[in-house]
Amino acid sequence: THHLLHTNRNKDQVLVMSSEYKLYKNKKVRFDLLLVIDLNGNILKRFSFYKHRKDFLQRVPGHKVGKKVQASKVEWEFSHANSFYEIDKNKLSSKYASFAQGNYLINANLLNLIFVIDPAMTKILWSMSHTETELGEPNIHDVQMQKSGRLILFANRGEKNLYSTIDEIDPIAKNREIIYKATPPESYYVKWEGSVKRLSEKELLISQARTQEIKPGGRIVHLASGKVRFWPEQLSPFALKASTNGPVIYPINLTAFLKNNQGL
Repeated sequence: THHLLHTNRNKDQVLVMSSEYKLYKNKKVRFDLLLVIDLNGNILKRFSFYKHRKDFLQRVPGHKVGKKVQASKVEWEFSHANSFYEIDKNKLSSKYASFAQGNYLINANLLNLIFVIDPAMTKILWSMSHTETELGEPNIHDVQMQKSGRLILFANRGEKNLYSTIDEIDPIAKNREIIYKATPPESYYVKWEGSVKRLSEKELLISQARTQEIKPGGRIVHLASGKVRFWPEQLSPFALKASTNGPVIYPINLTAFLKNNQGL
C-alpha cells in the first residue's frame, strides 16, 4: 500500500492505494492503482491510472514522469497519488453530481491534480490543478471533502514559500484560503508528508513527524514527537471517535499480538 489504508463510510470496505508497473515511454514506470476490497480481501473494484492515462494527459498537458531515488534505486512514477477518500454527504451533494455521496476524491501530486471519480471507479467526473488558484503550489497531501462542501488539505509548499499551511478550497469557485499558518510561518515546514483532521469548527489535528492540536487563534496546545500519537493526552484515546470526514486514530492493544507474533 502507498500512503493511506482506511475504510469507507460504512466500515465494510477497505480503500487501498496500490501500484502497478508498466513499460511507458521506454521506462519501467510505477502507476497508481486504487482498489476497493471487502473485509475478506476480495477486490470489488479498481481504478488504474495507467488505463486512464490519456484522460490525465488531456487534463495535464505536457506532463512528464517523475524520478525518485531511494537507496541508490531509481524509480519512475506517473502520478504519485497520496490521498483517496470516499465522499460523504455534503452541502454540494444535491446540486453537483461530481460531489455526490459515494464518489471518490483523489489527490495525485506528480500530476498536480485533485480529481473525483464515480462510485463504480470507471470515469473522472471533475478535476482541478493544484496551481489553479493564486495560493496554489504543487506539493499537497490528504485532500478531503468536508460537510461544508469545502476541501481541506495539508499544503507542504516549498516552491514559492518555505513554510507549510492548512488550506481550504471551494471546488466550485476554485477559491483557496489558508486557514492555519504558524507564527512565524517559517517555523513550520514539512517537505514530504502531512495530514489534517478537523475536530471542530475552530480546532484542527495536524500530523506528520509530529502531532499538533491547533486552538482558535493558531495557539498550539499539544505537540508530540513521533509518527503516531494519541490526542488529546489528557483524555482517553477513545475520545477521538470514528469519523467519515478525515483520518482517524484508533487505539489498539498490542499485548496479544506481540505474544502471538514473536519477532515481528
